[in-house]
Amino acid sequence: MNKLIVGFGALNLDLIYEVDDLRTISTSHFRLEPGKELFGSGEEFQSLLNPLNRLGTLKSRSGGGSAANTIVALARMGLSAKFIGKVGEDAEGDFLLENLKPAQTDLICRGAKSGVCPAIPVEVVDNTGAGDVYNAGFIAALFLGKSLEESAMFATKVAGKSVTGYGRDRYPTEEDLKNFFH
Repeated sequence: MNKLIVGFGALNLDLIYEVDDLRTISTSHFRLEPGKELFGSGEEFQSLLNPLNRLGTLKSRSGGGSAANTIVALARMGLSAKFIGKVGEDAEGDFLLENLKPAQTDLICRGAKSGVCPAIPVEVVDNTGAGDVYNAGFIAALFLGKSLEESAMFATKVAGKSVTGYGRDRYPTEEDLKNFFH
């Protein structure tokens, strides 16, 4: 019996740059630190990308996201794997689809333009499990029939909440779900 593995979650475009000094490209919106991830709006992303392209060297461009990475690794090992998601009808979307191979991509929708889901500023106490909470929030919203955009926003909100406490102390509740969508 041939089994199919299906995954969904974040589908990211990872850009890896080499720069001489992070201080030269830090902005009022972003304080850059080695090995740290940044989250922000599309406008904030562009404000960072311009000096990166001017002062840095693009070393790698790759698809990313935990679920997408897992599905690609499984497919490369010869297992039947599909990814469910949405990408823009733009160059970034084309790149992400190509970069998912050999995973099956027929369950990926094409949307208007690849986008950035805005971050919600919070005081981080412990980021353990934030990605898992994001996945749970996304699944919950989709299960309730919400759009991909609404699901991503809810997932971002509850993942942000989850990092404001230790362990599972600030994980989302039924009240969070009701308050967000009502």
